[in-house]
Amino acid sequence: MMRAQLEAEFIKMKRKKMVLAMFCFLAAAVSLIGVYFHFASVSEPWFHSFGKFTERCMSVISMLLPFLAGMLLISQISCEYRYHTIKEILQIPISMNRLLFVKVMLNILVLFIILVLLVPVMLLFAIVLKTGISVEILMGILVKSGALAILTPMSLMPIILITQITKSNAVLITSLEFIYIIIGLAGGEKLAGVHPVSSILTILWGGESISQPKVLMAAWLNIIAMSTVFTLLICLKNHMTKLDL
Repeated sequence: MMRAQLEAEFIKMKRKKMVLAMFCFLAAAVSLIGVYFHFASVSEPWFHSFGKFTERCMSVISMLLPFLAGMLLISQISCEYRYHTIKEILQIPISMNRLLFVKVMLNILVLFIILVLLVPVMLLFAIVLKTGISVEILMGILVKSGALAILTPMSLMPIILITQITKSNAVLITSLEFIYIIIGLAGGEKLAGVHPVSSILTILWGGESISQPKVLMAAWLNIIAMSTVFTLLICLKNHMTKLDL
């Protein structure tokens, strides 16, 4: 049953070509970084480092991914209300909680696939830049890709709740999503332990904060606590409204 739901949701997503658009956008970002490194390496040997190049790519991706993942989730949920297809889906019957769970799981899977597919793009530019290739760094990229794919949707649970409340008002939801994410990005390490997006960036790219166990612990607890609280709020909202669509 779960597999059938995932396949059905993926077909919907595929029709909108959002996954392809997300990949192309992130691949373009990696390409721009590659071009920048190419011209900068003429005068600065530092830019010939494979580790520095991939780190710059992944850090930029980790800042762009919440916007894209949020837009994908908003589209997945709000379109069901907009086209009134959610009534038909819930008659199968499938609970609203389960439907949202499937959408989030698919979001995680899609994000991970996109991140993995970006690795060959980085390798291509690494070859052009003649930085050399490190298997250890590549393994680190895959690990961080997995973490980013899982943690990003977890940080967007407030957006899912807002989407359910406002239903088909995609413009309002997207605006709130952008404000929410920009605050997290702007806050950086200062909001680690307070804002989930800031916490993710601190965990992955915390710099000096990585050596501070208390900061990392606060960041992890923030993501887990926020995602848990908003998941419970979503479940409570669905229970109280009794799916009054």
